[in-house]
Amino acid sequence: MPRLPVRLVLCISSYAPLLALIGLRSWAADARVGAAFVFVSVLSVLALWAFFKVHSRRAREPLTLKVVQQRDGDVMGYVITYLVPFVNTNYRAADGSFDSLGLLAMSLLFLVILTVYVNANLIFINPVLAVVGLRIYEVELAASAEKKALLTRRTVVPLHREISVVPIGPYFVWEPEH
Repeated sequence: MPRLPVRLVLCISSYAPLLALIGLRSWAADARVGAAFVFVSVLSVLALWAFFKVHSRRAREPLTLKVVQQRDGDVMGYVITYLVPFVNTNYRAADGSFDSLGLLAMSLLFLVILTVYVNANLIFINPVLAVVGLRIYEVELAASAEKKALLTRRTVVPLHREISVVPIGPYFVWEPEH
């Protein structure tokens, strides 16, 4: 499993589209709340971009893979985490006042989802990575039988051939060019 900072960046960025949608949907009820959601969404994508920019400068290392399994296909369970909050994004009470308890409840739900996402290794599901053409595979190294997560643009990852990757964490590697 990747280190905590890697998991957090990937987790928060994976919810960028949802945060933007909630921000746009709640904008009419309260522009400040809507703008805050959109701001966090944009900030999380920028953090992900900066993360990869920094790691792109790191030295590459060769890896030969023995087993490859695609891990970004468990999307339906992830979609549910989008639907639940999206259907309840009106932060106005019946009398028209700001619903701070509703916002607090939504924030607590996001905290629970964040905790589960990070601890359950759900980093393999990230729509932002998918939009930019990146896929995640679980791979087993030929030399050591060690398992790692591989982030790449490849749709087919070659077995028993060397690829050049950047280590992102002890169990997470990225193939920047392909």
